Amino acid sequence: MSSVLGITKDLMRDKFKLVNKLLLLNFVELTIILATGILHQKWISYGEGLLIESSCLMYFLGLILLINNSQKVLNSNRYRLLPISELKLYFSDLVGNCLSYLYMTVITTIFFVLASYTVMGKDIFLHFKIMFEDQKALWIQNLVISGLAVILIWTGSSMIHLLMNYFGDFLKFKRQAIILKVITFGLASIIIFYTLTRMSLIGMNFYIETPNHVFEKVCLIDTLGIFLSIGIGNFLLKNYSETTC
Repeated sequence: MSSVLGITKDLMRDKFKLVNKLLLLNFVELTIILATGILHQKWISYGEGLLIESSCLMYFLGLILLINNSQKVLNSNRYRLLPISELKLYFSDLVGNCLSYLYMTVITTIFFVLASYTVMGKDIFLHFKIMFEDQKALWIQNLVISGLAVILIWTGSSMIHLLMNYFGDFLKFKRQAIILKVITFGLASIIIFYTLTRMSLIGMNFYIETPNHVFEKVCLIDTLGIFLSIGIGNFLLKNYSETTC
């Protein structure tokens, strides 16, 4: 595990540099939203919704940008020629994604809370306190499901990328890069939609206190998908993937 966490400084630096640019964009976006809202009397009625949409957009963009970064890492001479195995490179990249995305989500959430404070005042903290006290178990389940979904998106997209490289060796795809981006975006959208619908169902059952096993089923499906995509991805990375400049 120490060798995985001891990934090259360049790899971690690239990922954090990427999310820092996104955080800067988020800060500028929130500043513009708040500055514009101050000039409108009806700001409070829709301000919180805009802030939520802005934060959700950042979460999604961070996910997509790290997917693109991973695809470059797994095929780049810069990393493939390092004196580490393909397995260590794969998991080093995955750990780097997790750490940088966790960092980004924490900072983005802090930005959201501070921006919400300008709209709702101290009521925002009371609102969060009530939610966490009454729905602690639900929040934990949602966090677990969200985390598994994010990892599944990363591992699944890496598998698709490596599969495209493999089939591209003997099946020449036109505009392969565009096809890959479309498939990756579609995969991410499907997993996100599935996760949100399951979270909604879990929340509904939580409030009406109906016994169910939705949480366990979602965790099982996501975990199986993660292990399957990791297995296939590593096999392709070791045996068929070619490096690029």
